[in-house]
Amino acid sequence: WAGGSLRRGRMRGYAVGIYTRDQLRAMTANQVNAIIIRDLYEDAYSRQRETPVAYTGKNLAEGIETMLCVCPACGR
Repeated sequence: WAGGSLRRGRMRGYAVGIYTRDQLRAMTANQVNAIIIRDLYEDAYSRQRETPVAYTGKNLAEGIETMLCVCPACGR
């Protein structure tokens, strides 16, 4: 949606789940996908309420309409 423009703002990241080779081998592909989804989840609205961060720049919503259009046939 950003159309290649740079978005300035605070980013953070940290290790959530660390899994051994044996743990991963014991899981199905669906279980691995589930823990990846769980570990990557972020409630951005809640985070912004707790720790407000301003994102500055020009035309911050430019191109956002491309995120709001979904093909009913293929979902893209």
